[in-house]
Amino acid sequence: YQYDPGLLGVAHEWNQSRANNALNDGRSPVIIDNTNLQAWEMKPYVKMALERGYKVDFCEPETSWKFDPLELEKRNKHGVPQEKIKQMMDRFSSPVSIDIIMSSEEPAHVNQRRWSEQQQNRKKPRFY
Repeated sequence: YQYDPGLLGVAHEWNQSRANNALNDGRSPVIIDNTNLQAWEMKPYVKMALERGYKVDFCEPETSWKFDPLELEKRNKHGVPQEKIKQMMDRFSSPVSIDIIMSSEEPAHVNQRRWSEQQQNRKKPRFY
């Protein structure tokens, strides 16, 4: 596995599609194991779940090292470096609730970046 930040948008779309399929199939529980640092990042999942009548719970790790960037660097399977983990921790918003998440909005700069990524992906040749 090789982490590629340029494919983050594609990865999020893939994960949302998998969640949507699981919810449509009526599976329970459906666990979203993703960074979800800010409320707006959770919104697509929460919205899909609520639309299908699911109960939504928010869980965080109960480890003693969940806020230790050095230990997180050692343990993460994506090869995310300690400095990036520190940046992610700075962006982490807590507490979260359904109301907070559903009233959150994706920042304009993220929306613009996603549009730009989509345009670039359309230009790439596809091989099947």
